[in-house]
Amino acid sequence: MSILSIMIDEAGNFDMGKYSNPFYCITLVFHNQAESIKSTIEDFDNLLTTRGYDSKRAIHTSPLIRKEYPYQEMEKYERKALFRMTSSFVLRLPIRYKTFIFNKEETDTYKTFLIKMATEIYSFIRDHLGFFQSFDRIEWFYDKGQREVSNLLRSTFEEMFYPYVEMRVSQQNDYKLLQVADFLCTVEYTKRKWDLGIETKSERAFFESRRYFVQNYYNKVKKLQLA
Repeated sequence: MSILSIMIDEAGNFDMGKYSNPFYCITLVFHNQAESIKSTIEDFDNLLTTRGYDSKRAIHTSPLIRKEYPYQEMEKYERKALFRMTSSFVLRLPIRYKTFIFNKEETDTYKTFLIKMATEIYSFIRDHLGFFQSFDRIEWFYDKGQREVSNLLRSTFEEMFYPYVEMRVSQQNDYKLLQVADFLCTVEYTKRKWDLGIETKSERAFFESRRYFVQNYYNKVKKLQLA
């Protein structure tokens, strides 16, 4: 039986207030379970261990950039080294991904914003229906961090693939691919902010320039996109 794993991560919130973050980002990472990633994960874990990092602790990319818990005591060069190692690990994996970035300012209400999200995700699945239907089963993994995301994805995937789809509530410590989704979501969201000139002070300090970020990270991972 061929099984497609879909790992999900998101950034942002559903606060429609004037001063809230205007963007909401969702990343879906796709992996054919027939393609083993065991040795790649083991190599990454061994590298982390030899560099003095805890391989069992999930890597959370946004706090890493912002020097927030649990990275507040780490020097910049240590955080950048961990980011580079994570990027190299991601690029070795047999995965594809899709990121949706929604602008809340383009809709008037919470309800219309959710409809816009559902419409775009549904259209993407429909446009790639052959890819999804090539698998006997779909398993999607999410930590249920946002109730709206859980409901949206459940209704969309179950409408199109029931009974061959199953949701599994998981945490980043459970699966390295959920950490990959976190990394890719952060990279895509950071790229959007650089493009709009709204990058944060922490992002400027960490990456130093948009050109460096794009050349060394974004242009490499975008080759994994399921366009």
